[in-house]
Amino acid sequence: VRIPLVKGHYLERLATWLQPVVSPLAVLFALLLALIAAISVVANWDLFGSRAGQLFVPDGRLWWIVAWLILKAAHEMGHAIVAVRVGSQIRSAGISLICLAPVPYVDISDLWTISNRWHRMWCCAAGMLVEISLAAAAALIALTTDNLSIQYLCCAVATLGTVTTLLFNMNPLVRFDGYFILSDCLNRPNLWSEAGGVVRQAVRRVLRPGRPATQPVTLGLLAYGSACFIYRVFLLTSLAAWALLVWQGLGVVLVIWGGYSIVIAPWIRQRRQSALARQQGAAEYPPPSWAERGLGWSLIGLCAGMLFILPAPIQPSAPGVVSLHDPQTIRLDTEGFLSEVLVAPGQSVEAGQVLARLQNPELALDLASKQNQVCSAEEKMHSLRARGDLGQLQAESAKLRSLQAQLEQLESQVDQLEVRAPIDGRVAHSDLHRQIGRFFDDGDPLCVITGDEPLEILASIDQQDATFVRSALGQDITVYLADGGRTAGRIHDLELRGSRRLNQPVLAAAYGGPLTVELEPDARGTEQLQLLEPRFEARIRVSRTAAEHLVPGQLASIRIPGRRASLWDGLRRWATVRWTALVRQSQASS
Repeated sequence: VRIPLVKGHYLERLATWLQPVVSPLAVLFALLLALIAAISVVANWDLFGSRAGQLFVPDGRLWWIVAWLILKAAHEMGHAIVAVRVGSQIRSAGISLICLAPVPYVDISDLWTISNRWHRMWCCAAGMLVEISLAAAAALIALTTDNLSIQYLCCAVATLGTVTTLLFNMNPLVRFDGYFILSDCLNRPNLWSEAGGVVRQAVRRVLRPGRPATQPVTLGLLAYGSACFIYRVFLLTSLAAWALLVWQGLGVVLVIWGGYSIVIAPWIRQRRQSALARQQGAAEYPPPSWAERGLGWSLIGLCAGMLFILPAPIQPSAPGVVSLHDPQTIRLDTEGFLSEVLVAPGQSVEAGQVLARLQNPELALDLASKQNQVCSAEEKMHSLRARGDLGQLQAESAKLRSLQAQLEQLESQVDQLEVRAPIDGRVAHSDLHRQIGRFFDDGDPLCVITGDEPLEILASIDQQDATFVRSALGQDITVYLADGGRTAGRIHDLELRGSRRLNQPVLAAAYGGPLTVELEPDARGTEQLQLLEPRFEARIRVSRTAAEHLVPGQLASIRIPGRRASLWDGLRRWATVRWTALVRQSQASS
């Protein structure tokens, strides 16, 4: 859908003023700028990647939209400037809607009246050159400025200016700038329709071998047409998935409308044209024989059956997180300042071994005062016993017993200033050495001690996968880590009953995990993370050598043992998940 906003002659005036932008010196400067920016980004990739990664959040949509409009407006202006320079007329300019996304456009359809194909290629490449120049300048600014708003905008411009140019504008498999440059290079202005006709002719030969050929099939056109068709299917599928994820209910309507306009409407139009041609007495091919029909339907059935045979790109898996195995938190029974740490992270300890020492000057002063009071009470009892004052002796004896009980309590608190390990195990990752001198209250956690196997993987298993995991208890499996690595593990345990409560918040979508959750209050009014469906928790043990490369809280996943999903299973499962999410969202909004 195109909405013209500006007449062509107004844009031609502006393009005339901007002619120096497309001079040979400006083009050379743009290429040099792109080279410098590429080297700078590679040399400072950690810095640029961390800043650009902060945009991939829902709040970053504004920066992407602004960057998109800036780049596409500059892209179309580049086409307009070169078109005026080579003598082509500009008809109009405005906004076009692609999947409801506004995209600026400039109508330079008269460019094909220019006989010099090198001028046409230069005009097609001008928009991409402008985008790359803006992306290069934005990348350099993002690496040098400290203003967060400018950083976000420049990172968005740099990312979109390179990714969209490479995937769309420069790609010759779609009818954008790259395609028109290729068709001019090959001097085949009808390359797209010729390649599409060759692909259709090849398909007709396979489905109906007896039908006469109407167009010769060449290997080059067949390969190009097939690549265009595959990429177009991939692109449309990706856009449909994007529309469903971003637009939700409106995306469903958009996908249905797109399917009708791209598949159903052309088929209806072709059927009507064929019927009209038969009515007008046009020459038609003889009807296919039963053998041809059987072969065609057999091939169609074979292609449909491949959906149930070929494995899905993503096999059934379960998300998980690296966790401490049987952790025991050491909490303080008294308060004080941390004065000494006697163990290091990862060190093996025995039950009763001193881990750290605290200091409490007030407690030491109370202990000395209470000891003096006990000594004074004992001396007073000796004096009363010598005088034979039994009444006062009994009262002083009761007072002494109370003081001795208080003294024992203080001595116990002083003994607890030495923190000891309650079990044999290993000290988990901690930063105790950095906290020397810090004041700890009674009940504060000091460190965590784990068993002999320090780390394990806690995996969240779907209900339909629980049976497969339970039958594989004790088997070795591969654990895939979020950073791309992998390690070996063994399925040790699986809960007998599923639960909707999520014990590992890092797996929740609200915290960057893969599982969708809801916040529901418990009996005390505290909000808890609740899963949409009950899931089972499995424990995967890893060896001590493998655990050295793992970090608690690291996301991971496991393949469901014994399960193999076909393409049909993957599509059905994806559709079920999306439909359930849409239903829940509509119920929540109502």
